Amino acid sequence: MATIRSNGIWASVGNSLLDSIGQCDSILINMTTEYNTRQLALSIKKYFEVNKKAIEVMIFKGGKRIIVKRALATNSDFLRMFIKVYER
Repeated sequence: MATIRSNGIWASVGNSLLDSIGQCDSILINMTTEYNTRQLALSIKKYFEVNKKAIEVMIFKGGKRIIVKRALATNSDFLRMFIKVYER
């Protein structure tokens, strides 16, 4: 499992997701700053579209843990569902 720590620069999280392709099939993102939820969801969706071997992306945000598996990320309602869960 690869770990990505957010550091206030959105592009680094999106790029790190794509850079991890071929290295592992599970990703852990430790969110320590606020990001645009929609952009995060779109980057996760793109990660699953590009990386056919990806299994899951786990996000830690404060005391909350969000797990996104491939079946969810490829669902047509993913964006709406992710935003609802992430912003809760």
